[in-house]
Amino acid sequence: MLVTLSLLPGAPTKPLPRPHPRPYRSGLGIVVILGLSACHRTRLDTSPAVRVDQATVYPHAANLLDPIRLSKAEWEILNQEPCGGEHYLLYDLTVSASGVAESAVLLPYEGSCNFVAQPPAPTPVVSAHLGQAESMLRSQRFVPWMVDGHPARIVVRTLVRLAPPERYGRQRTLPTPARDDDFSMSLQRRGCEGTCPAYTVAVSGTGAVTYLGSDYVATKGIQRDHIPPKAAMELLDRFRQANFQSALPLYSGEFDGGYNVLTLRIGQRQYQVVDETGREVGLPNAILNLEEAIDKATQSSRWVKGDQGG
Repeated sequence: MLVTLSLLPGAPTKPLPRPHPRPYRSGLGIVVILGLSACHRTRLDTSPAVRVDQATVYPHAANLLDPIRLSKAEWEILNQEPCGGEHYLLYDLTVSASGVAESAVLLPYEGSCNFVAQPPAPTPVVSAHLGQAESMLRSQRFVPWMVDGHPARIVVRTLVRLAPPERYGRQRTLPTPARDDDFSMSLQRRGCEGTCPAYTVAVSGTGAVTYLGSDYVATKGIQRDHIPPKAAMELLDRFRQANFQSALPLYSGEFDGGYNVLTLRIGQRQYQVVDETGREVGLPNAILNLEEAIDKATQSSRWVKGDQGG
């Protein structure tokens, strides 16, 4: 059952050398090894890497990766390729015990060609962006994974997504609240066909936080909390910087990646953006990242996932 919650009122280091990507052929297809620079005060850790679950990437990532934005022509070519085009690049990423990306192996793309004997090699459009993907992965930092009570060197499967150009609607100006607290914002995640969490979290200008958990969450029902009004104002600034008021009202993609609604109220004016796998149809990165910003500011994961640290 889905429940809608109304908005609330009112020391220098020497990097390792980076070789050029070099392809080799495995039993599955072409794999590209990417040498990632890792800055260490000590020599490179050569201890065996522990394989961890892909689902742990998100909570450990100190910085999330935006999709690589292709040109309109590239996106059209990509979607004409066999298997429906490569909408992501899949890597095995090795991360040091200190949380620094060490190396990455580009895995063969399968997409809708799952279980074929020879998955396709990266297409020219995709190959043109491998260097950019390498640079993005090199920039990632993580909270170290703990194994047997100690930080561990790990290997984890991760994605670099590909997306079409960003799209906005008519340019509009976001008004300034008549009072510092006369605004509110909310994120509603309505779930998906699988087990995506369904919940709403809202923040008022006073810093009041209201959470309502519905399905596939650790805590169902209403929870209340408070964040500093300054933190609420910083969220409003994120909406302004993202040009939220000029976004299209609906970004609906082909795949079922969840249905999320961002709402902003300032005084009597309300703005809303629906993200239904919107990345696939030009939802701007800055607006997509507002979803994570609200979750982070409200520490919603304590209710959604039961995380003790928020």
